[in-house]
Amino acid sequence: MTEQATDPAGRAESAANCDNDVAAPARKTHKHSSLLAGAIASALALGPVGATAQGAGEEDDAATVVEEIVVTGFRSSLLNAINIKRSADQVKESLAAEDIGRLPDISIAESLARLPGVTAQRTGGQAGALNIRGLDQGLILSTLNGREQVATSGGRAIDFSQYPSELIAGADIYKSPEAKQIEGGLAGTVALKLARPLDTRRDLANTFTANLRGAFNDRAGDSVDADDGGYRASLSYQGVLADETLGITLGYARLVQPNVESRFGSDIFTQTGTDNDGNGVNDFIAFRYSAEELGGEDVRDGFVLGLQWRPNDSFDLAFDSYYSDFESTGFARGITIIGPQTVGGGTVLTDAVVQNDVIVGGTFTRTAATANSPILDGSDPFSTDSCCGGFAITPSSDTQTRDFDNQLLTLGLTGTVYAGPWTLRGDVSYSESEAFAPDQRIVMHQVNNGFELNPEVVFNYQQNGVDVPGTFTFGNDFGDNPSQAAIGGLQWFPTTNDDELSAIAGDLSYELDGLFTSIDFGARFSDRESSQFREGVSLGNDGGFYQFAQNNDDEGPSNPFVNDIPGFSPVFLPADQVSVGSFNGEFAGYPDYLVIDFDQALNQFPNVSPNQNRPRDAFFGDNQDFLLVESFTNTEQTIAAYVQGNFSTELGRVPVRGNIGVRYVDTTQDSTGSTILNGQVEPIFNESDYQEVLPALNVAFEFSDSDIVRFAAARVLSRPDLLELRAGNTVSVDTNTGEVTGNGGNTQLEPFLADQFDLSYEHYSNSGGIYAIAVFYKDLDSYILPQLRQIDFVADGFLDPDNVTLNPGVTLDPVGDYTSPVNGSGGYVQGIELAATQSFTSLPYPFDGLGITANYSYTDSSVELPSTESGEAVNITLPGLSENVLNATLFYELGGFETRVGYRYRDEFITRQQGIGEQLPVSDTEQTIDFQASYRFDDGSALRGLQLLFQVNNLTDEPLATFFSTPERLASIGYFGRQYFLGLSYGNNY
Repeated sequence: MTEQATDPAGRAESAANCDNDVAAPARKTHKHSSLLAGAIASALALGPVGATAQGAGEEDDAATVVEEIVVTGFRSSLLNAINIKRSADQVKESLAAEDIGRLPDISIAESLARLPGVTAQRTGGQAGALNIRGLDQGLILSTLNGREQVATSGGRAIDFSQYPSELIAGADIYKSPEAKQIEGGLAGTVALKLARPLDTRRDLANTFTANLRGAFNDRAGDSVDADDGGYRASLSYQGVLADETLGITLGYARLVQPNVESRFGSDIFTQTGTDNDGNGVNDFIAFRYSAEELGGEDVRDGFVLGLQWRPNDSFDLAFDSYYSDFESTGFARGITIIGPQTVGGGTVLTDAVVQNDVIVGGTFTRTAATANSPILDGSDPFSTDSCCGGFAITPSSDTQTRDFDNQLLTLGLTGTVYAGPWTLRGDVSYSESEAFAPDQRIVMHQVNNGFELNPEVVFNYQQNGVDVPGTFTFGNDFGDNPSQAAIGGLQWFPTTNDDELSAIAGDLSYELDGLFTSIDFGARFSDRESSQFREGVSLGNDGGFYQFAQNNDDEGPSNPFVNDIPGFSPVFLPADQVSVGSFNGEFAGYPDYLVIDFDQALNQFPNVSPNQNRPRDAFFGDNQDFLLVESFTNTEQTIAAYVQGNFSTELGRVPVRGNIGVRYVDTTQDSTGSTILNGQVEPIFNESDYQEVLPALNVAFEFSDSDIVRFAAARVLSRPDLLELRAGNTVSVDTNTGEVTGNGGNTQLEPFLADQFDLSYEHYSNSGGIYAIAVFYKDLDSYILPQLRQIDFVADGFLDPDNVTLNPGVTLDPVGDYTSPVNGSGGYVQGIELAATQSFTSLPYPFDGLGITANYSYTDSSVELPSTESGEAVNITLPGLSENVLNATLFYELGGFETRVGYRYRDEFITRQQGIGEQLPVSDTEQTIDFQASYRFDDGSALRGLQLLFQVNNLTDEPLATFFSTPERLASIGYFGRQYFLGLSYGNNY
């Protein structure tokens, strides 16, 4: 099949080379070199490429003829991406679809993670967050058709699983900015694109694409009730109507996908009071160990509607819209052991195994004598008079729900007017997201005869490096007598996040003759409001159900969970609501756990309605401090203006092109939250502003038609995370000394700032390949991190002296310790990137269908962040930074048959994990392998346009392992299973 690029206006080049990632009608074509311009004009398009190209049309004395190239499938997308990179003035990487609905990977994040200097972090076994050049997702700006996107996570980093690859026409990653681009991507900018029919090749007009793939996860059978199957389906259409003056894009994609995991975890490492190996150092141990089976289902519906009207060559109006509804439902069931840190106290340790001063194995024993457990008599069940309140090794069977629901909407309208050398562009946009996560947990404990916490527990544990522990057992299995398990804790922490962003932008461009080919001016105003509302109640805890009962003793206040009944008795679930589950696979032999339903358990408490998304208002009458200070509303208003000159000239006989400009940014931010002063809640409001000047330079030297050297320099910024900017805080005043301490957010944070430099060399082969080497250096002014510092609580607005009551003779000292995020010291991030893509078309048939694309990057940094999560103070490197990253894909095409194998490797890196609080464990080295094969029926077949597909993600079921500081302090290890896909697609333009 041969596709012809027939648009004489060169709109394919414009679509690939557009400002702010939004295509516009082609105007003046800069004079780069005639051969390069002809090749680009013929090859750049968002569809299968095969073209008879001619010269750019600017040369009156000659026309350059380029050899016809016929490529399809994966090779087509690679060639498109290479040509986009080749024509760019900036340092960028590109991902191009064969056409709408035909991106080569299931996940857009997985596709982007193949690009040089880009890696992905796996969430639930899927590529979710991205890292660019060793910097994490919080420092990445993401846009859709050139417009900033809000997030559903409560932060700034978008979740790429919100954007179906079937509806994305392509993506660029900008490593160096232009002055005209929206600021915010210190690590880089990810620019996603929706198709605009009038800016693609005319032979792709009026195209229809349909996809249907069944999904299967081979690990789902390990977990009770886990779904193992699902599907992906999509329909898309792009058409050109009304004598090529009206374009329309329609798309719908649905995902129903199993989400399973087998996971072991431990956390909160502390130093015990014992030295078990006799080296003079007391050993460290985790507060808890847990083993869980997770199951669930992700359901996402995505919709695209685009309209474009171009009645003549002087006016263009484009409307873009995208909506996504993503719901993930599921559960986590398993066993938790707490109390190992009481070794030397309530817990006796024998046969200790110690590595690097960490207890990684042994037999932990709790008896009635060592644990000080309450023994309850039948005359007054759960009277706490004789309760010592102590605890030691304590097992529980835990059930958590992992339900969350979020929606994302983005709208944009762009109008462009062309008047001679002038181009005027205006854009208005709106983006909003809503997210809700209930975060529910039931803790079940073993009892004897309903009146006694099981006093004797023997727990055996043996860690196996960063693999599944070899031993994880305790004496009284929950499966032995499930009827003797009572509810010991109930936790409900619903969180609601809302984010809303409106923006208006105007750009003016004037074409020139001479060194500068055009000059651009523009301004943008954006108004963002984000809020987080956290509620919650925690009754009882992991220590045992007797603490649950203590909350409602005879003399205490009424508890909203239960009726006010003297001598509250244990809460048992009906027998038909409790069953037993067993671990399988790598976790086979671990203790059995209980299978219960959260809503059914909630029915045992009359003051709670299980049929609502959250409990009744009275349920939250005693909200917890840490939840109140994490509830806030932030607003952020930004005015930005820029001027940019675009140049094209020659130095000697070397064509040079690029741009130079400066962007000015003025941001005002404020936050409303709560301050907790000695347990009393008061509202608080703080605001701040900052201004920054951001120059940018991009230069490309075309030493030949095949060789380009690029240099770029810029000052870049990323704004602080929204949670870090919150006004919420907790302030405590010692009434005996007048000393003040506190912790919380910091509304005075300034942005991350860096000066960056790029230098690269690119060689383009005649067969459409590329060999490239790039070096980069980022000099970070500061890096935001939590830090203890001295502040004046009164002068900074955290404390009103009139609200403080001190003991007689005590004077308030307003200067004290405050722990919050601050703009700490900076440092450098530097690295080198190597990339190669080559199709071996010169090999004899049938080997001429072979090809490879591969890249390697090395990154290091001088930035060190303090961390105490391993139980002792250490310095860690930047989140997201792996020193060594390797991506390689081997592909083969023969007729309509195509197959490829993808391999990814990345070194250890710090990963952000968000729970009640943020953690920064080290993700262990990981290697993943994916496989895909397809067959497309050719032109001569009655099934022309139909393609069959088979795909396996995570072929080796590579686990994700994390640890704190050293491997002995294991944080988690999770297996997600292999994902199989089998399906078909159809397109009338194939």
